[in-house]
Amino acid sequence: MSEQAILFCILPGNRAAGQRLEELARKIQASASVHVVRQLEDIRPALLYRWEEIGVAVLFAATRQELLDLKAMWSLFEDLRTILILPDGEKETVAMAHTMRPRFISCGDRDLRDVKAVLEKMMGISVLNGGACI
Repeated sequence: MSEQAILFCILPGNRAAGQRLEELARKIQASASVHVVRQLEDIRPALLYRWEEIGVAVLFAATRQELLDLKAMWSLFEDLRTILILPDGEKETVAMAHTMRPRFISCGDRDLRDVKAVLEKMMGISVLNGGACI
């Protein structure tokens, strides 16, 4: 089996947070294989085509509707290590996220250092960012 890849699903609802996650994905490309999808309908083909390669899925739901859409297709992610980035930290949103049972939950309004650290640990890689906030 080849090196494990990371699937980034960056849905378009929050442009600023999405750009921060895109930047993280670009930095990680130096250390790991990265696949990025930007539309909900592209997730299923990406997973089916690259199932053997993908070790971690980073899913960014920029809106509550995007979170609901991801929840509706969650069976695709059940056998993957997943990081779920939420649109907000509201109690109902976090409760919904926990029912999906991801390995790690973060919020899109943060600087994503926590996501970077968890990804490094999960994949056994190191991403140097020169101390800059992601």
